[in-house]
Amino acid sequence: MAPGREEILEMHGLRRIIFDKMTKAKQIMPHFTVMEEVDVTSMVSILDSAKARNRKVTVTGFLARIVPSILKQYPYLNAIYDETRRVYILKKYYNIGIAVDTPDGLNVFVIKDADRKSMVEISAEISDKASRARENKLQLDEVQDSTFTITNVGTIGGIMSTPIINYPEVAILGVHRILEREGRKYMYLSLSCDHRLIDGAVATRFIVDLKKVIEDPNAIIYEI
Repeated sequence: MAPGREEILEMHGLRRIIFDKMTKAKQIMPHFTVMEEVDVTSMVSILDSAKARNRKVTVTGFLARIVPSILKQYPYLNAIYDETRRVYILKKYYNIGIAVDTPDGLNVFVIKDADRKSMVEISAEISDKASRARENKLQLDEVQDSTFTITNVGTIGGIMSTPIINYPEVAILGVHRILEREGRKYMYLSLSCDHRLIDGAVATRFIVDLKKVIEDPNAIIYEI
């Protein structure tokens, strides 16, 4: 082979950590994914209303605040796998990992105790940490101890995905591009799970309950 026609790419630093976690997730955890179409017209209206009052709420911030309330009804989804002891540890706190695209590849920072924060607070924290993640300025404690992850690929353009679980967690929520149809706004959600712990029925009930809360404005009782 002539010089310059190949390049060897080695995994280092953050990319190596991601490499190892993704490998373990797929090698150890049998994945399955459930998907649901959600009418997000009311959600978008809430975000627009908040913006008009100079209170920025993002789609990811909105969901990161709602998801813990649903997780409380489905405790197996808010767990991590302890490979050494071969046990699952159910977490009684709700630290939501947020996947972000950076120049160095995928990174996941953590919104700790998301159930105790407002949507505005979470949205501001996401914006701050996403910016610092792209500059490689996050502290170690800001990327540790997540219990459930949200990945919003819709900010780039995807309408559907089957995310890989953020090991050692047992589930990850995929959020996708908002589409308009007949005057309404829709979005697909996908939930990938570790099938050893979580059955399809449980995953489907979770995503259906999440859909109900997003679609029903009367159910949005959280502090903006």
